[in-house]
Amino acid sequence: MHNAVQLVSLAGSLLTVSCITASPCQGELVDFFSSPAIIIPLDRAEYLVPLASLKDGWDNDGAPAPNRDALFSADLVMRWALERGLMIADVDADVLGGVGVWVRGHVGHAQREAWISCLNGGQRTVVLNDGGRMAGYLPWTESSMDDTFKFLRQRCNAHT
Repeated sequence: MHNAVQLVSLAGSLLTVSCITASPCQGELVDFFSSPAIIIPLDRAEYLVPLASLKDGWDNDGAPAPNRDALFSADLVMRWALERGLMIADVDADVLGGVGVWVRGHVGHAQREAWISCLNGGQRTVVLNDGGRMAGYLPWTESSMDDTFKFLRQRCNAHT
C-alpha cells in the first residue's frame, strides 16, 4: 500500500511532502528553492506552518510577520532542543518580527525555561528564566547554547 502525497504551501516556497513507498514514512518540509534542500520533519513543522501564514500587522499593532529566515532559524533551535531531550513548550511569533521558541528543562517538579528569539534580521538571543525570575540574557552563540543546556538541566533555584 502506498502513502498519499500531501502538498501544503509554507511561506510561498515550502512544500510538505509525504513519500510514496510500500512502507510508511514521515512527511517532511522540503524547500525546493534553496541549495541544498532544507528539510524540516513534520513534528516541528506543525509549530511553524501557522506562523508562516501570518501577515504584517498580525498583532493589530504593526508587528512584522516572521520571514523565511526566522522560521528556519526557529526550526534549528527546536532541533537543538529536541536532540538534547529538552521540551518545546511553545513557539510563537515575536512582535519584533520573527519567531520565539520556549524551551523547558525538567528536574523533578522544578522548571527552568529559555526563550530563544529568532528575529527576521538573523539575530538570535536567549532569555533564561529560573522559576519565574529572569536569570540571564545572552546572544545565541555556540557557547551560549552549551550554557543554556547546562542551565536548563540544573535544579531551579526558586524551588531549592
